[in-house]
Amino acid sequence: MKDEGKAIFWITKAARQGNLDAQRELACAYASDYGYGATPKDYVRALYWLTKAAQQGSYLEQYKLGNMYYDGIETQRDRVKAAYWWRNSAKQGSYYAQFSLGMLYYDGIGVIQSYKFAYIWCGLAATYPVYDPGFSKKRELAQEIRELSEKKLSPLQLLEAQEFMSTMQDKFFRSQH
Repeated sequence: MKDEGKAIFWITKAARQGNLDAQRELACAYASDYGYGATPKDYVRALYWLTKAAQQGSYLEQYKLGNMYYDGIETQRDRVKAAYWWRNSAKQGSYYAQFSLGMLYYDGIGVIQSYKFAYIWCGLAATYPVYDPGFSKKRELAQEIRELSEKKLSPLQLLEAQEFMSTMQDKFFRSQH
């Protein structure tokens, strides 16, 4: 057995026992060509291990899984499932997922249209206190969607949205320090 084959054997064994890092590693190995030379691309297995990692609460894998369902990458396109996984990721502070979820709410794709939730999720994404050059265009669009959504909210809805955002921002800030 080659070293690569041994590595896959042990990583698979750990993944089956619920090891999150191993599940992530297998998902990446099966989804790409980098994987140890012993794993041909296999998107069914990649999706399986990505789902296992997402179910354990990994916000990054939840975001990636949402992307796969949204775009229909090696699975049937399912915007409801995309919203489900992005929501889980967004609640943990993923500003990419917050942006994606906010856009779904603004357009009413995979969710019931809600300017209040578009305001909340795009607002959180637009104000996330991290500089990420790859996110700058999305941050600008999130700010624009937040402003457009705000105009469609009643004063009470706006206050509720702002209170929810404040609670979420406090949660994210505490979890980072």
